[in-house]
Amino acid sequence: MLGGGADSGKLIGQVNDSLHRWSQQRRAQPVVTAYPATTPDGQRAPGTRVTRPETSLTISW
Repeated sequence: MLGGGADSGKLIGQVNDSLHRWSQQRRAQPVVTAYPATTPDGQRAPGTRVTRPETSLTISW
């Protein structure tokens, strides 16, 4: 994976960890949902979160 920006290493690590867990435990296809960063937690789907300044991704399977 390649990334850019000040926290790119952290993001790459989070995505890599999530993908590794998914590849070991998957029983279904992953669902990735993107939300504006300002979306309250109660309005987001459950799952692993990757938070960026403008966007939050939720990954579940």
